[in-house]
Amino acid sequence: MDRSPNVYSLNISCCNLLQDDQITSLVLRSLNIQKLVLSGLNHLSDSGLKQIVDALYKDLAVLKLDKCSKLTSESIKYVFHKCKSLKELSIMFCYNITDDAFSTLNESNYPLRCLYLGACLQLTEHVIEKIANFCPNLKTLSVPCMKSVNDVSLKLIGRQCPQLNHLNVAFCEKVTSLGIRHLVNGCAHIKHLDISGIEDLTDYSLTLIGRSCFYLKCLDISNGVYYSEDGIFDLVKKCKLLQTLKMRAKSPRHQFPPKFFTKLHELRPHLSV
Repeated sequence: MDRSPNVYSLNISCCNLLQDDQITSLVLRSLNIQKLVLSGLNHLSDSGLKQIVDALYKDLAVLKLDKCSKLTSESIKYVFHKCKSLKELSIMFCYNITDDAFSTLNESNYPLRCLYLGACLQLTEHVIEKIANFCPNLKTLSVPCMKSVNDVSLKLIGRQCPQLNHLNVAFCEKVTSLGIRHLVNGCAHIKHLDISGIEDLTDYSLTLIGRSCFYLKCLDISNGVYYSEDGIFDLVKKCKLLQTLKMRAKSPRHQFPPKFFTKLHELRPHLSV
């Protein structure tokens, strides 16, 4: 197969009929790839990914492997070991990934900027601790629906990752308003925050967010049951840059009345709710 030396970005996601050898053959047509999207390739194996990494590790900066169901911790561990220029990694819905995948993440100031781990259900809170300790320049962390993420995890992130500006901890059942308090105290540059499904958020929680997150642009507090109209108004007044506020009600009895949205529109006409 002919080489394609000038290809720097390749996306073959969801071509789920491709077999392992076909995937590697296609990817390795170019050895200059910096961004590689392989999401949804159900036949990609650990050995196939290792072969790809061996060829591309020097320049590879973005690697997306969501829903690659055959991958295990063995190949992800190899990615961290070899790819010292990696800035973005996404392994959402890779159900076979365990903490061992991060065992080679042991160099301070690892260049990773964006990490997506949603629905990696076997990962424990120790992974968050390792990420916080070795990825101080992290800007985006997405860990929705991870049962192991807790308030201590957010305290570590708030303390160790001050540059974080995107965080998704939606429906992390062990996260409470206390964890959110720790987070916003440390991550003053947060712009996008998804804390939907954290039911114990109160007006005080929203006040802390408004007081600390001056750069907040998008906030999702859906499914909360304890905050009130006053808390929302206080938040919106403090967050001058807020553009999007998502607040889907958990049930009809938790919905705000139409007049609340009218007042909110009068306060901030350009706010998307």
